[in-house]
Amino acid sequence: MGSGALYDQFAVFIQTHRLDMLFFSEVIPPALIVIMFGMGLSLTLVDLKRVIIMPKAAAIGLTGQLVFLPMLAFALIAIFQPAPVVAVGAVILAACPGGVTSNAYVFAARADLALSVMLTTIASIVTVFTIPLLTVVAFEVFMADDAALQLDFWQAVWTLAKLTVLPVAAGMTFNAIWPEKAARSVNVFRHISLALLISIVVVAVLGSLQDFRENIAEAGMLAVALNITAMTTGYLAARLFRLSRLQSVTIIFEIGVQNLALATLVTLTLLNRPDLFVFTIVYGMVMKFTAISLLALAPRLMAGEQR
Repeated sequence: MGSGALYDQFAVFIQTHRLDMLFFSEVIPPALIVIMFGMGLSLTLVDLKRVIIMPKAAAIGLTGQLVFLPMLAFALIAIFQPAPVVAVGAVILAACPGGVTSNAYVFAARADLALSVMLTTIASIVTVFTIPLLTVVAFEVFMADDAALQLDFWQAVWTLAKLTVLPVAAGMTFNAIWPEKAARSVNVFRHISLALLISIVVVAVLGSLQDFRENIAEAGMLAVALNITAMTTGYLAARLFRLSRLQSVTIIFEIGVQNLALATLVTLTLLNRPDLFVFTIVYGMVMKFTAISLLALAPRLMAGEQR
């Protein structure tokens, strides 16, 4: 029996027993709490105060994440005209910027980690409101006739707050009280987060195998266009406004690397729509390649500046 046939058998077993739905409702929410708590362990109130210290960099980064990226998604969707599930999935993904992954890449690139952490923290708070709003707009524009949409805006806001802002606040509190224990725990939580994300992706793909096969080509083209355009425009904007080279590289990561865990929660748990998750999977693959490529290019882009 080939690996493809075996993969199909696993997919049928999961779909028949609805293990994917059980996984989405019972595993993803606590998994996201663990991920966000781990992020909070590396944050302090000083990180939030840095927006006062570097307002121009903060304004450019947050505008790029929260305004430009969703607008870019809508523009590229108009150009590529993908299937509705791909279009809605792209808007949801674009509404979920930053996350611990972008911080990790910025740290590895030796760019401006303080700026990265500050942008991630503020974006995590703001997106509690913007994600439900953009999700509703996306459905109205691309899937208005889909009666399956059931998203109460304020209920979604409260759910996102419980699963993102509150765990981050708890992690920051732990860090403030026991900084040494928090420092020792950060890497452990990062490894746990990675394992959880891989598990979620595997189950999600198996649970929506047909949707994945039908839409991977369209999702792939749109994901490449969104990622490359976002990262390029982010860098050009940062240089245009005379940010430092370290800050410019940080902006690239913050705009191009998305919070896959949050997009997963919205598509699979809040909306219970594995078909919308296809774009998140594909973008994650593209994002990994471009982010690693940028790591190799970063020393040249930041040459001559103090780290």
